[in-house]
Amino acid sequence: MKIPLLSIRNQGGGYFYVEFGVAFGETSRFLISRTKVPFVYHGFDTFEGLPKAWRRLPAGAISSNGQIPNIAGENIYFHKGLIQETITQVDFNSSLKKIFIFDFDLYEPTLFALKHIFSEINQGDIVYFDEAFDSDERVIIENYFIDAFEFEVIGASPFGLAFKIK
Repeated sequence: MKIPLLSIRNQGGGYFYVEFGVAFGETSRFLISRTKVPFVYHGFDTFEGLPKAWRRLPAGAISSNGQIPNIAGENIYFHKGLIQETITQVDFNSSLKKIFIFDFDLYEPTLFALKHIFSEINQGDIVYFDEAFDSDERVIIENYFIDAFEFEVIGASPFGLAFKIK
């Protein structure tokens, strides 16, 4: 079944969440349960685990055995499959503040997703890289993100970095 293009336009306030790498849905549940304003959520994943080894994890690790998280709502959409095949199912042109969460872990899908949404990143949007200090994601941040946007760092952990676009 092909999912139609989905968009939300001309709505005041609220968030447009995009999570690249959903896994079991922990971040999805956290965001959705705490958001008290209108929002739309799009989560992308194969739900089949890592397509290749990463760090000390073998290919197939972080798999939900193809099962999409049991999180329902008229504003919640999961896109199952490779990002190269599913990203075109969403229109990222929204007046809502966008929060992009990159958690694919791997270089190729992360860079592909970033390049695809590049022109849709606007002032006030937040871009979060979950593995910002991993060598692959750091290369993406350094070579593709830092010189392309004016931003402020609004959060950091031993693993991730959050940027707000100026």
